[in-house]
Amino acid sequence: MYHHMLIGTNIEPEVSRIENGLSLHFYKLGEGKPRIFITSGIHGDEQTGVYVAEDLLQRLGKMELFGSITILPVANPPAFRCKTRISPLDGLDLNRVFPGNSEGTVTERLAAEIWEQARQADYIIDLHCCEYDCVPYVLALHREFSYVRTFSYKLGIPHIIESTGLRGQLFVEASHEGIPAVIIEMRGSRYIDLQSAVQVREVLLNFLTTLGLVQGRALESKSEFYGRITEIKSPANGVFIPKLLCGAEVNEETLLGEIRGGSKIHSPISGLLVYIEKPAYVFKGDKVAGVAAKLKY
Repeated sequence: MYHHMLIGTNIEPEVSRIENGLSLHFYKLGEGKPRIFITSGIHGDEQTGVYVAEDLLQRLGKMELFGSITILPVANPPAFRCKTRISPLDGLDLNRVFPGNSEGTVTERLAAEIWEQARQADYIIDLHCCEYDCVPYVLALHREFSYVRTFSYKLGIPHIIESTGLRGQLFVEASHEGIPAVIIEMRGSRYIDLQSAVQVREVLLNFLTTLGLVQGRALESKSEFYGRITEIKSPANGVFIPKLLCGAEVNEETLLGEIRGGSKIHSPISGLLVYIEKPAYVFKGDKVAGVAAKLKY
């Protein structure tokens, strides 16, 4: 019933059957260490991550690997089929129920099956998509765990944001189990953002090169660490007009946007404008932007 076919490759997946035609397709390449586990499609409406995972798999399938990588392009087939964040079968958010329950609901069983694969990895990368216009960034518990901080920096994405650490998320649970794990956020939730996809794909290939998993010359990269995102909300109903692009460095009181014909919205802190709403009708209390303060280690 819920079957995801990877087009353009002859790589046979390892199929884990959950129930009544619902299954997970794990694509495993190479052998031995380092062992990388990449997931996408945990939220069914986040399409760019799935595209990146499939593109990466097709490219790696043509390379000689010195280690192993497992890629799960669609971690939540029912939600992916319906293009929804939560499962249409039990109303649960897959990224809130890890490590799952093999005797629980459909979503809890999916989480349990994914967790069995994830806990064998040396590194875990979970691909997600921003709801708003955002810069690609790493979300990680970099303040809490030094091995997560080291891993985050090695990935080479310029912006590393501190997670709130909400339990039940794959990368949070793995980090607490001693496995370096992160989320990579990028543009393209209900659509595929090709620019973000190429950027993240190249970062991942470069990371695999730095690990020695694929041959080649790794490019040097530099990343900055930031604290948790401060959400900026609309003070009124109306049309939000952004005045800056995501990725801008802002100071306290920098104008981020305005409600047409009314309120101006300023940044409450100095830091990185991680995401910002596109021109849209908003209501009082809606999120319109997010800023994270730069940290120094």
